[in-house]
This record gives sequence, C-alpha cells and structure tokens, in this order.
Amino acid sequence: MVLAFLALCCGALEAATIPGRFRQVNMRGGGWLSGISAHSGGRLYARTDVGGAYRSDDHGDTWNFLSGDFTSPAPFFVQGIAPSPANADVVLAACGVSYYATDANRGIWRSTDAGVTWSQVKAGINFSGNDALRWGGECIAWHPTVANEVWCGSRGNGLWRSADGGLTWTQAAAATFAAVNIGTICIHPAFPDQIWVGGDGGAWVSTDHGATWVKKVTTGKTWRVVRLANGKTFLSGETTGANCTLERVTATDWANPATYTFTSILTNYFTGLPYSDNNWKLPMLTVLANGMLVVGDLYEFTRKSSNEGTAWTTVPRAVSGTMPPWNPGNGRTTSGNQITQDPTNPSRWFMASGYGPFRTGDSGATWQYVLTGVEELVAWRVRFHPTDPSRVAIPLADMGACVITDGGASGNVQGFVLPNFRYPDDEVMFSQRPIFSGTKIIAPGGEQGAHKARIFVTTNDGATWTKPAFTGLPTASGRELLDAVPSPDNADDFLVAVAGATGTGGGGIHRTVNGGAAFTQATGIPASKPMGDEFYHHVALAADAVAPAVRYFLFRNQGFYKSTDRGATWTKPAAQPRSNYARLFADGAIGGRAWIPIEGTGLDASSDGGVSWSAVAGFTTAITGDAHNGRVCVVGRRTGDTFDKIYYSADNGATWNEITRTGWRFGNVQAVAVDPHRAGQVWISTGGRGVTIFTPFTPVQSWRQQNFGTPDPVGIAADDADSDHDGVVNLFEYATGGSPLVSDSAGRPAMSIESGCLTLTLPKNPSATDAIWSAESCGDLLSWSAGTATVLLNNATTFKARDNFVIGSTLPRFLRAKVVLP
Repeated sequence: MVLAFLALCCGALEAATIPGRFRQVNMRGGGWLSGISAHSGGRLYARTDVGGAYRSDDHGDTWNFLSGDFTSPAPFFVQGIAPSPANADVVLAACGVSYYATDANRGIWRSTDAGVTWSQVKAGINFSGNDALRWGGECIAWHPTVANEVWCGSRGNGLWRSADGGLTWTQAAAATFAAVNIGTICIHPAFPDQIWVGGDGGAWVSTDHGATWVKKVTTGKTWRVVRLANGKTFLSGETTGANCTLERVTATDWANPATYTFTSILTNYFTGLPYSDNNWKLPMLTVLANGMLVVGDLYEFTRKSSNEGTAWTTVPRAVSGTMPPWNPGNGRTTSGNQITQDPTNPSRWFMASGYGPFRTGDSGATWQYVLTGVEELVAWRVRFHPTDPSRVAIPLADMGACVITDGGASGNVQGFVLPNFRYPDDEVMFSQRPIFSGTKIIAPGGEQGAHKARIFVTTNDGATWTKPAFTGLPTASGRELLDAVPSPDNADDFLVAVAGATGTGGGGIHRTVNGGAAFTQATGIPASKPMGDEFYHHVALAADAVAPAVRYFLFRNQGFYKSTDRGATWTKPAAQPRSNYARLFADGAIGGRAWIPIEGTGLDASSDGGVSWSAVAGFTTAITGDAHNGRVCVVGRRTGDTFDKIYYSADNGATWNEITRTGWRFGNVQAVAVDPHRAGQVWISTGGRGVTIFTPFTPVQSWRQQNFGTPDPVGIAADDADSDHDGVVNLFEYATGGSPLVSDSAGRPAMSIESGCLTLTLPKNPSATDAIWSAESCGDLLSWSAGTATVLLNNATTFKARDNFVIGSTLPRFLRAKVVLP
C-alpha cells in the first residue's frame, strides 16, 4: 500500500512524495498576458509577463497551463512564443527578465508535445519577459519559407539563428546586436531575404538574409514591425522622450535600404480621437489577412485602417458576457497590447491584455473575456479565519486581496479590492497579510502609483471595501505596508511593517490597538536600514501562539528581534539564527515555536521563543514556510536537491516528505500556508499562477490511485465495482487487503459457530484507516440490523462479529460485515 511505503521512507534522507491532488483557485485571469501566437491550424499559444505560457485548442474557450515543470522563476517571464509553421506541437519560448539575469533556466526552451514538456535549447541569454519590451513582439520568429529556420532576439545578449528548428543556435551579427534589447522580428514570406529587427535603440534591416545589417531607425524604441504583401512596412515605437511613433515605410527598391522612405502616420491615427496627446505607447500593431492595419495603445483606443494608415476608424472596446469577479466595472477592454487574428476564422481576433485575453467573433464589434484556465495573478501567503474554516483571505498584487467563503471547496473567490478604487486616486493595489477581526477583514498594503500606504477594510466578505483614514503612519511615497501581524487575543491590536529606510516618521514597525485608525511607531529597531519595498521586502513579522504579548521580527541583514510588550519595543536577543538573509514564521498553535528559512544556508528552528536556535537536519537552503500545530511546510532544498521543492512535516520537523512533483514544480512559488482547519492541506501562492491547493489523498484514494490510476470512485474504480469478477467489490477488497485486479480468496470470511451463535472473522488492511467497520444480522436477508449483532474484535488486522441469536432457536439467521467510508 502507498501509505505503508510512506511510513517506511519517513526516516530516510530521501523524502517520499505525498500522494494527493492539486486544485487551482479560480481567480480567472489578471496580470499581463503579453502576447498570443496562432498556428495556421488554429491552435493558440499565449505568453505572460510573470506567469508562464498557456495553450488553447478551442479558440480560447479554455486554456492549458504549460509551465508546471519549471523549477525556477526565469522561465515564467516569457517574452516570445512561437509554434512551428510545419507542426503545431513544436513550439519555442524565449524566457527571462533583467532581475533574474543569473537564473540558469533563462534562455530558449523547446517543446515537441504542445508545451506539455520542455527542454532548454539555449541557456545563458536573457529576455525582457517583464521589462517594457514585453508589450512588443514577437522576439522569436520562424522563417515563413525556409524550413526549420528560426530567429530570436535577446535582451542584451545578441541576435540568434537556428537552422534546425531551434535545436542549436549560432549568434548572428554579434557586433551589431551584442548589447541591444530586441523586441520584435519581422520576416514576410513575399520577401524571404529581408529581415527586420526592432528594439531599444531603433530598428535594423537586412536584405541579404542576415549577412549584413543597416540601422534605419536610430533612436528611441521600436515596439513592432509588420509588413504588407506589397512590401510596405509599418513600425510602432517611441522616441527617447517617450512620445509614441507610428511610421509607414515605402521604397523604390526593397533590396536597397538606401531607397527606404519613412513617413509618420501618427497624426492620421489621432485624427478623430478625443485627445491628441501622443505620449501613449502604441505596441498594438497588426496586419490582418486582408491587409487591414490594426493599431492600438496600451490603455485607451484601438483603430483600424484599410488604406495603409491614411484614414482610421475606431474599433469598439466594449465587453459583454460574463465578467470576472475582479472586473473594474468599466465595461471595456483594458491594457491591450496585441491583436492576433485566428487563421481559421478571419472575423475572430484575440487581444492580449493586462487583464488576460479577450476575443471578438465579429472583427472587433464586440468583445468577451476568455479566461477559463488563465490564472496569472501574483499572490502572497494565504490567511485563514482563526475559528471559521469556511473563510479564507488571499493577499494579491495589483488586485489587493480576495475572499473565499467555502473553505476552498469550490475553488471560487469573491470580493477583490480592485473594483472599489479607481485611477488616478489609486492605480492598482496590493496587500501582504489580510487580518480577520470577527466579521471584518483588514488588508494593510499599498498602491503602485506612488507606493503609498493603504489599509483596505471589508465587513461583508469583500462585497465592498473601504479605505479608512489613519494617523501615525508615514504618508510619503515609498512607505507602503509590507507585512502585518495581529495579536492572537485581539485582531484589532496589530503591527505593520512600513517600507523604506527605518527612522522616526519613516520605515519601521508601527502598532495600532484600534483596528488601524491610529498607529504608534515602535522603538528598538536599528535606524537608517532598508525595510525594502513591495517587490523586495526584507522583513517578516510573527506572533507567539500562546504568549499574547510576544512578537517576533526578522529584519534581513540586521537580525532577529523580539518584543514582549505586543510590539511596542524591540530587543535583539543574544542568540541569533545562522544568517540574517532569511525569512520568519511561527507555529500558529504551539507557543515558542519559530522557524527561519535561510537562503543558501538551511532551516533554523527555535522551541523557546528565540532564546536558542538549532539547524534542522537535511536542509541546505530554504526560502519560506508556514506551520500550525506541528504541521510544517517549507520551500527549500534538502541534501541532493538541485532546485527548490515544497516539503511537509506532520511531526514538527522530525520527518519530511515532498509535495512537489512532475507537472507541479512551482518554480515561481512565493509562499505556502498550512491550513489550520484541514490536516495535511497546503495552499501554495505563486508569483504569477495565483494560488493552488494541495490536498493529500485519503488512504482509500491512495489505494485507488495505486490500483486504478485514479483517486476517484469512477468506472472500474467505483466502490461497488467488481473489476476482477471474484464476487468481492472494490471497497471490500480495500478494507480486507485483497487485490481488486486479480481474482483471489482474500476478503472471504471465516465462518464458525461460537456459543451457539453464527460468527464471522475477516482480515483487515492495516492501511485502510478510513474504512469504518460494523456488523449486521437478520433472519430474512431484508431487515438487517446492527442491534442484533455484536462486534467481538475490531483492531488493525482483524474484524470479528457474532449474531446475537442462538442457532436453532430462530431460523434462518444471516450475519454480515459492513464497510463504509466517511
């Protein structure tokens, strides 16, 4: 049995994988879905800025996540994605971002099974997955007429060419492109030897298949280059002053760049719009199959032209149909940066957007969200109501927070902060740690326009949020709230960590005793030290589960601090963890139990409230974790690991087993949360894939998985099925230790007469701990009753029961054992 195997492995150095299932929390989109590439057969591949890649095989009705096996952040930052024209199952992805420039997994990845599995075919080069050039594209392009030829432009690491479908790569024009941040590559099938490359610094063209290059745009940024069949070329970009540009290129001889003429058509584009401000980015530049141009800016308008940019009409951006729960309520598409036409239906277009993908089936007259399967949200550690298992709060970037009211059973959420506050007062919101206070949820955080502190409050599970005024906190830019911790005995008494350099009236720890109305700055924290910001927070707060006045604070590069007066004053104990480059969490039910994951070092633990620290054996590095009542979950590496994994201990860290596995590697994990109400359940928050719930299998689910390949009682795995036709149904095979796939005699009762009464004895499967046994008897095979039978023995290995009627006094008599599941 699977669980018996786990018991054998627990004491070994190598952790076993915990049987269980993963379920995505359904938040429906969000974040920048930066581009969509279509194969001629209609299959769609989508890239996101921080959340990996997706595929749709039904024109956007549903999307499949393709990045579940990546083991580090860089591959989730996808700047370019391109299927092979010859085979929709072969797809290339260009992954990386400037702030993960040392991640070994940045580079070009290749899949031959439609993104199910990937192999890295070019390492050591970076891309602009979450830098500005992500709005342009694509930075990777298959040659439309030369089989297996691919071109790919990196972020400052050169232009690359492959002649074998992306298996191997050689650098092209190193002197020209060695330090260029490339955003777009255009090759038109009517001009196979002419290649356009654009990015930071302008645009280049080669007319001899890449042998030589001429720079034709010499300043600013080129977002996209597209061409018509007649050769006319269009470029969107911006000047060094951030003013947008839109140009049409004509030539007397396309083989000679000296004859190219650039004409601005920007004024034409703005004609008829309610503003003339050209300080808008125009990355949305597309040529449709009929030669029509479609151009749009990031936030306001999309326009089309059927006469090569001379005159324009506006494409409606109104949205109809089902709206996601975080929708701002403005009834229009937002943040569009690319239009992709479906090759199988010219009237069907897709818009890549900052809030996920949109689709039109009538050439832009009407639009709908198509978000099913897309969960591109950045989330931090999930928080649980202390006494109500149904209520869960999820802190988010950009959308503030959301609420679950059924404990995660449906996977659905409600009540996002975002729709309640609109630009320009607030651009997008974030919170790091929502706090439950009775029926109220308090979500300290900030907004991303000026990075100022915000406190969001709901009293109706997120149906509406307010932004109450507060005093005592800094109001300057860069002072967002990075963490918070409530008192276990009074949630309105809580601490917040303020961003920026520490000091009077600045960054540090502040305390409120009235639910956030007024704050007082704590003392004892070192001055002029960086607390970090929304993206790089260097602080972590925790409260002791038993001692109501004790708080813990870990200040990256400064040390571990402790307060015994509810956070008003702090001291630095003599005993310190092995490193300050670390995080902190405390057990939510066991007093004095604190944990510190240390990047590059391991995992430290204290059982005496930080008086002493000890290293947890087996961990070589750790980045985050959570604990409740001795159940501990940690993200890190144990001896022999080559990447971070999610480990779980049910015995306060004595033994560890693994949650992560193939397809569920969580390379962009941000935090984990141990569910205090459901033993073994862990909520995994990511930097671009929202939140996933891991639930361990029950013993019977593990048995079904082992024997039938599914944990669910369906088909031949149904509890009442007899798949081996031996007269014993699956549930009884499980309970007695029989085989459901091989006809055998296991599970047959041993019948006897004891004290004149009918008696049966059955073996039990010791691993079937969720099987509930009982006995029933009757005299007519119809009116079975537990009241007429006595259970004589019911231990881990044997079940024995006896009828209460003496044989001969009442005939006939029947006795049976009954097994049910909870």
